[in-house]
Order: sequence, then structure tokens, then C-alpha cells
Amino acid sequence: MTSKSIFDIEEEWLETANLLESIETDDTLTDEQRAAATDALEANLERLLTAEASKIDNWVRFIRQHDAQAKLIRAEAKAYKEEMDKYAKAAKAAEGKASRLKAFAAKFMLARGQTAMHGEAFRIRLQENSAPSVIYIHEGREMTREEFMKVVRPEDLEERFTKRVLDPAAVEEALIHGEKVEFARRERGVHVRLS
Repeated sequence: MTSKSIFDIEEEWLETANLLESIETDDTLTDEQRAAATDALEANLERLLTAEASKIDNWVRFIRQHDAQAKLIRAEAKAYKEEMDKYAKAAKAAEGKASRLKAFAAKFMLARGQTAMHGEAFRIRLQENSAPSVIYIHEGREMTREEFMKVVRPEDLEERFTKRVLDPAAVEEALIHGEKVEFARRERGVHVRLS
């Protein structure tokens, strides 16, 4: 026998409740027949309520099992992320050191007017880049984009050189203070709480 869904139980419960109501008003039944039918239907209602309660308990257990599984997976992901972050930092540090060493070698060679240096096993040579780089200049000093953005505010630049970015916190703040925002609204949703 297959287990009934909570919807099937609800449907059968409603049918049984309707039958019970119709029996109470059925004049063709004797008092004994009405009492026997009422007892049978009330027993069926009790069985259905117990089945529904069991279904609900199983439903909550299933939800809680998946909630617990999600928490475990998040904890594992956090541990992996921390480990990945540690490796990413180490890789970034190594890349930074390699970059600084290459830059030092380029400065050394340029200062000596050399385009190549030879060791016993390796050689270093200067090679022109395939595409020109953008060099940012602020107050006569050349700098990288990252350095430039630390000393220049985007609003101080021409609009065509900046991108407009949505600020969700500012949108919510405006809505909280009752401002009309044509492209957004605040809405209180609902969620399931298990107890």
C-alpha cells in the first residue's frame, strides 16, 4: 500500500467531514444506523488526523534534515574557502615577489643599457610588450590604475570615464525613509518556521 500524501489525507478528511454532516441531517437513517455511521466516520476522521500529524512530523524532520545538511555543507565550504584563501594569498605573494624581481631585473638592465643578460643556465632579456599599456598620470607622477584610483575620486573625472553602479544599500535607505524610488519597493515576505 502506498503512503498517502498530505493533500490526499486533507481531501479524504474533507469528504469524511461532509459525509458526517450529511448523516446528521439524513432522515432515512434510524438512530442506530446514524450512531453506527457517525462512530465509523469519526473514527476515520481521528485516523486521518493522526496520519496528517504523522505526515507533518515527517515533513518537519525532512526539512530539518536538509537544513542540517545545508549547515554542514556551508561549514565544509567555509573551511575549504579558508584553505583556498590561504593558498590564494600564498600564490599572490609568490606572484608579487616574481613581479618585483622581474621589475628589478628590467630596471637593472635599463640602467646599464642592456637588453639581455646571460647566466650559466638561463638568460634574461627585455622584450617589447605586444600592446601598449595605459599609464595613469596624476600631478606629474606616473602610476598604475590601482594607485591612480587611490588618489583620484571617480566623480572628479569626466563622466565618460566612469561607470555608474547601483548601490543597493542606498536604495533601501531611501525606501526606509519613505522616498519614492521608481524602480524598487520594499515588501515583507513570508517564510516557514519549524517548531
